[in-house]
This record gives sequence, C-alpha cells and structure tokens, in this order.
Amino acid sequence: MKSPHFVLILFTLFLLTAPGCTDNIADAPEPTRHFNDFKETPLSHRLKVTELTFKGNPLASGWEIGIYTWSGILAGSGFWNADSGTGIDVFESEGEITQFYYGDYFDARLWDPINRQIYYSDVTILSGRDSWINNGYSEIGIDGYSARELRVKLAAGWNLMSINIKPIKIMFSRTDGPDFRKMLTQMGTGSVSNLLLAKNERGLFYVPSRGFNGIPYWNISEGYQLSVDQPFECIWLGREVEVNDSININRGWNMIAYYPTYPLSCDSISFLAISSIEQNVIITKDGKGRFAIPTHRFSNMIPWHEGQGYQINVSSTSYQNYPAAEATAPQLNSMDTLSTFGPWTTPINTGNNMSVLVNEFVGIVPTNGDAVAAFSRNNRLVGLGHVGSGRAGLAVWGDDQSTGAVEGLSQSESFTLRYWSAATNEIDTLSAITIQGDGLSYTVDGLTVVRGIGQ
Repeated sequence: MKSPHFVLILFTLFLLTAPGCTDNIADAPEPTRHFNDFKETPLSHRLKVTELTFKGNPLASGWEIGIYTWSGILAGSGFWNADSGTGIDVFESEGEITQFYYGDYFDARLWDPINRQIYYSDVTILSGRDSWINNGYSEIGIDGYSARELRVKLAAGWNLMSINIKPIKIMFSRTDGPDFRKMLTQMGTGSVSNLLLAKNERGLFYVPSRGFNGIPYWNISEGYQLSVDQPFECIWLGREVEVNDSININRGWNMIAYYPTYPLSCDSISFLAISSIEQNVIITKDGKGRFAIPTHRFSNMIPWHEGQGYQINVSSTSYQNYPAAEATAPQLNSMDTLSTFGPWTTPINTGNNMSVLVNEFVGIVPTNGDAVAAFSRNNRLVGLGHVGSGRAGLAVWGDDQSTGAVEGLSQSESFTLRYWSAATNEIDTLSAITIQGDGLSYTVDGLTVVRGIGQ
C-alpha cells in the first residue's frame, strides 16, 4: 500500500501539469502587441529597460514599450516586467524597410493597456552605448509623460517668442536641443515659407528663402525673434518644462524664455516676473518694446505670458526662477495695449528699438492718457507711448535692415519728442534734459532717461 505522502505528491504533479492550470509565466501566451508595425531584420541592438516610470512614479508590469528612432519610426517593442526589467531587440534598416541606422538615438513610447492610450517618454542611457550599433547593448531608463500641445500666435512682422515645453524627439537631430529648421518647418520651407527671418540673442539667423541656417539648435531657455509675412499660429507637442527650472542669464543683453503657463505681472509695484533677479536687472522689455526699469520704479509692461520671449539686460550673471502664480490673476492696463493716441498710431515694429523714459515733465501738467511721440529728422513717427502717473515710456524704433524700405532710425540718428494733450487735443514740442544715457540719439537697445520740458 502506497503512503499518503506519495499519493499527495502524485496529485500535486497532476495539478501542475493539467492544461490551463500552469503558473509558469514563460509558457503563458504573450499579450497582443500594440507596437507591432516593425520588421525583425538580421541586425539588431539589445536594449535592457531596467527602469520604467511615469512622471517619476514606477509603473506596474504589463505596460508595452515601443522603441522608436528620433524620426518617429518603430523598430522594436516589449512588455514591461517590473520585477526583472525588459529586454528589447531593436532592428536595423534593410532594403526598403527604414528602421535604425548606425549612430541613431533611441526614443520610446508607452502603451497603457488599461486606459488604452499612448504616451511619449524621455529615455536615459544608464550604461552602454547611447546610440544604435549592430550587436550593441545598452541599459536604459524610460520616464513617460502626458504630452502638452503648445500654440503660439505670431503677428505679421516681428515677434519675440519662446516655448515652455521640451518638444517630442521627432523635432531633434542632435542631443543639445530641437533642430531649429524642424521646429519651424510647419511655416513652410524655402521660398514658400511664411517665415522671413529668425534670429537669436547672439545675432545668429535663419533665412528659409535662402536655404541658410546659422542657428544649430533651439535652446528652450532662450527667446527668438521671428519675422513672418502674415499672422501664423505655431503648434508644438512636448513635455511641459518645470516652472521653477533656472534660466542662466549672462551679463549684458539676453533673450529669455517664459516658462509658466500662467501670467505674471511686471508692474512698477512688484516686478514679480523678475523678482528673483530684480537687483541685477538694468532693463527688460517685450517684443513690442514695452519695458521695465526697476531702479526707476517704472514699467509699462503688460503681464508676462506663455509663448512670449523677453529681452533682459543684467549687470551680472544671474539665474532667473519664475515664482508661483499670483493669488489674483494680473490685469491688463488698457492704456498699455492701445495703439492710437490722438493723431498718432504706433509705428511699425522693426525688430530693433531703444527705450526712452520721460521721467518728469516741466512746463506741462501731465495727465493719464496723454501721449509722447518720437519723430525722425524727416518727420517720420518712430516711437509712441502714453502718460501714466506723471511719466511716459516709449520704444523708439530703428530701421529694419532686412527690408529695402526705411521704417525707422539709423544708428546714432537724432530724433525729437512731441507731447499730445488728450484734454485740449494740442501738440507741444518737448525739449529734453538727459538724466541717463546718450540723449535723443538712436542706439539699438539703448536706454535714455530724460526730463521733458514743454515749449
């Protein structure tokens, strides 16, 4: 007679080998692949995914990982195993099949099987090669995120703009940052592009019609000047930049990005948008020439907002950190957005200007809503600003060298000021006593502070 222990062992073996009763995961059927549009070619590079997170939080087993080229081509996939990690072979191009080539970088997308949704991600090389090679091996970490769509509206003419997302990898061709041409291809290419000219803070430029680009990559922390032939809305997709990320600002002039998704005031009371570096700021201004000078407690700037870039001149190297949103959203001063005062209309934005602050008036009783205008020797209107709290700030515009027409002042050209009274509709000539700067002589990005004297 067989012992009870022997019978128990036989019964257990029967259960473990019975169809449908196995606990061996390796023998279980693989889930249906979502990322399946690729071909297994003879040559491959092995990736071992050892970390998989979503916005820094670890993910459970079962998520699918698709490995893409930076051009957005799928070349391999696998299912995440939170206990042991996941090995994925990514395959080379072959014949008419385009996948990886030698030296291509890795991108990844994630499939959430429960919510049935694809997410973009950032790939970090933990060890091994950072790019594809046959028989190569790399360990990587992947962090998924919900991509955000950023829309930036550009006006006809010159704009100073920036982005507050890190674009998806299809916009990249190098590790430093997004490819400048790719970022603006949506505006057209060559002679059919709506983009006429783009410039960065160092004067490097891109001219699509000439097929020339001197800007190697898009630095997300910088602002850019774009000249377009008609209104255009740019759309990008990517990972939202952290609001409190520092922006390195070098001594002198810079064009910086605006990271928050919410507006911040930059008025003469708090200068909140630049509060982290206020003590180092000589002047800051937006793409329309509105400016703020903390040492004179002056600002005619509207609240800073996403999509815009800002010029800033600092006395020493600084690190800009944007503060949290205000408890009450900042309000626009309607005067700061008007383009017409009495007989004068704001002159054309030529892409370069200087700032003039009439810090006090003598012989005139200034009233909110009055205006000060700048005129060239040929009687061309080249600057316009309104009076507020007994002072007036105006951008005086230089000539746009990228056009054949004369729209503004040349370097060192002198100009005059005139005062318009809203109450009497009369115009008075202003003479000026210089308090700071080089007086009424045009200098790109110059700053002049004067005392205005009525005639």
